[in-house]
Amino acid sequence: MLLPEEEAICSECLSSLTKTTHVQADKEYERKFSSSKIIDEFHPLYIFEKGEIIQNLLHSLKYNNAFFVGKFFGKQIAKEFAGDFKIFNPDMIIPVPLHRLKKAERGYNQSYWIAKGVASELRIEIAHKTVKRRKYTESQTAFDKAERSRNISGAFRVAKPNSVKGKRIIIVDDVVTTGATASELAAALKNAGADKILLASVAIPLL
Repeated sequence: MLLPEEEAICSECLSSLTKTTHVQADKEYERKFSSSKIIDEFHPLYIFEKGEIIQNLLHSLKYNNAFFVGKFFGKQIAKEFAGDFKIFNPDMIIPVPLHRLKKAERGYNQSYWIAKGVASELRIEIAHKTVKRRKYTESQTAFDKAERSRNISGAFRVAKPNSVKGKRIIIVDDVVTTGATASELAAALKNAGADKILLASVAIPLL
């Protein structure tokens, strides 16, 4: 049940969502990011379950202009991981960018609205123009991990390298599946001189 922005979903619906445990998050970090060491921390909030409320909410955010859902989840992320964010001491938030053609087709970037919610709690800037997605990629949905990495390779360019040099950055996304997109974005930021990268997402499917 969708409600106004102040309370994007009813308390009953919210209580039905499954939060990730520390063990699950650590295991997914090890599987997706530990070998490359490009992403330093990973904090997914919920377990993504097909056909369940979490999928319906994220679908409404991604395709039906439900911006308030993104802001709501962003605030939930900031509150849930407040202690981790305080220790990380971020300088900026970067939502995973869309290619300009895909953004024009959809009309907006859903990750930006999640980042808005996080930023409203942490009171730091959203640097959404710092990185450009220069490669129009096919949907990652049907690809395996290796295919996703090839598909996304070279997709991002840091337009303002000086603005990320030595900075601690939170990358925000809606759903992290294999982590290929976030890893490619983080690599571009690290190559431009970023210090540390923390990845936060609304949800993660347990593979």
